[in-house]
Amino acid sequence: MGLLHSYKTYLYGNERRIRSYSPGDINQKTLYEIWNSREYRKFRDKMREFDFSPCHVCGGCSLLEKNEEDCYGNAFPACGGCLWAQGVIQCP
Repeated sequence: MGLLHSYKTYLYGNERRIRSYSPGDINQKTLYEIWNSREYRKFRDKMREFDFSPCHVCGGCSLLEKNEEDCYGNAFPACGGCLWAQGVIQCP
Protein backbone atom coordinates (compact mmCIF):
# COMPACT_ATOMS: atom_id res chain seq x y z
CA MET A 1 0.00 0.00 0.00
CA GLY A 2 2.80 2.40 0.84
CA LEU A 3 4.16 2.28 -2.70
CA LEU A 4 0.91 3.03 -4.54
CA HIS A 5 1.56 6.77 -4.59
CA SER A 6 4.33 9.29 -3.89
CA TYR A 7 4.13 11.18 -0.60
CA LYS A 8 6.11 12.63 2.30
CA THR A 9 6.43 11.04 5.70
CA TYR A 10 8.57 11.72 8.76
CA LEU A 11 10.86 9.60 10.88
CA TYR A 12 12.85 11.05 13.78
CA GLY A 13 11.89 14.55 12.63
CA ASN A 14 13.41 13.94 9.19
CA GLU A 15 11.27 14.30 6.09
CA ARG A 16 11.20 11.25 3.82
CA ARG A 17 10.15 11.48 0.18
CA ILE A 18 8.55 8.23 -0.86
CA ARG A 19 8.37 7.53 -4.58
CA SER A 20 5.62 5.29 -5.87
CA TYR A 21 6.47 1.97 -7.48
CA SER A 22 4.66 0.23 -10.31
CA PRO A 23 5.89 -2.94 -12.01
CA GLY A 24 3.90 -2.21 -15.16
CA ASP A 25 1.03 -0.44 -16.87
CA ILE A 26 -2.12 -2.47 -17.40
CA ASN A 27 -2.86 -0.29 -20.46
CA GLN A 28 0.34 -1.50 -22.11
CA LYS A 29 0.66 -5.10 -20.89
CA THR A 30 -1.70 -7.75 -19.62
CA LEU A 31 -1.88 -8.50 -15.92
CA TYR A 32 -0.41 -11.91 -16.71
CA GLU A 33 2.60 -10.30 -18.43
CA ILE A 34 3.16 -7.87 -15.56
CA TRP A 35 2.81 -10.58 -12.89
CA ASN A 36 5.25 -12.87 -14.65
CA SER A 37 7.73 -10.17 -15.67
CA ARG A 38 11.29 -10.47 -14.47
CA GLU A 39 10.99 -7.13 -12.62
CA TYR A 40 7.90 -8.10 -10.65
CA ARG A 41 9.23 -11.58 -9.83
CA LYS A 42 12.39 -9.92 -8.51
CA PHE A 43 10.29 -7.49 -6.44
CA ARG A 44 8.22 -10.35 -4.94
CA ASP A 45 11.41 -12.26 -4.08
CA LYS A 46 12.83 -9.14 -2.43
CA MET A 47 9.68 -8.73 -0.29
CA ARG A 48 9.70 -12.42 0.64
CA GLU A 49 13.37 -12.25 1.78
CA PHE A 50 12.60 -9.04 3.69
CA ASP A 51 16.21 -8.10 4.36
CA PHE A 52 15.84 -4.33 4.81
CA SER A 53 17.90 -2.02 6.97
CA PRO A 54 16.38 -1.26 10.40
CA CYS A 55 16.11 2.53 9.94
CA HIS A 56 13.67 2.86 12.83
CA VAL A 57 16.48 1.71 15.16
CA CYS A 58 19.35 3.68 13.60
CA GLY A 59 17.60 6.59 11.90
CA GLY A 60 20.75 8.55 11.34
CA CYS A 61 21.91 8.58 7.71
CA SER A 62 20.94 10.46 4.57
CA LEU A 63 19.58 7.27 2.96
CA LEU A 64 16.55 7.74 5.20
CA GLU A 65 15.48 10.78 3.12
CA LYS A 66 14.10 8.68 0.23
CA ASN A 67 13.13 5.12 -0.59
CA GLU A 68 15.74 4.92 -3.36
CA GLU A 69 18.25 2.69 -1.52
CA ASP A 70 19.21 1.55 1.97
CA CYS A 71 22.44 0.75 3.81
CA TYR A 72 22.02 -2.98 3.08
CA GLY A 73 22.44 -2.26 -0.63
CA ASN A 74 18.76 -2.62 -1.52
CA ALA A 75 17.84 -0.45 -4.51
CA PHE A 76 14.49 1.19 -5.21
CA PRO A 77 12.09 0.55 -3.72
CA ALA A 78 13.93 0.26 -0.41
CA CYS A 79 11.74 -0.19 2.65
CA GLY A 80 14.22 0.43 5.45
CA GLY A 81 12.49 3.51 6.84
CA CYS A 82 8.98 2.17 6.47
CA LEU A 83 7.57 1.69 9.97
CA TRP A 84 5.13 -0.95 8.72
CA ALA A 85 7.97 -2.88 7.09
CA GLN A 86 9.87 -2.84 10.37
CA GLY A 87 6.91 -4.11 12.38
CA VAL A 88 6.51 -0.87 14.36
CA ILE A 89 2.96 -0.19 13.08
CA GLN A 90 0.31 -2.24 11.33
CA CYS A 91 -1.83 -1.22 8.39
CA PRO A 92 -5.61 -1.69 8.91
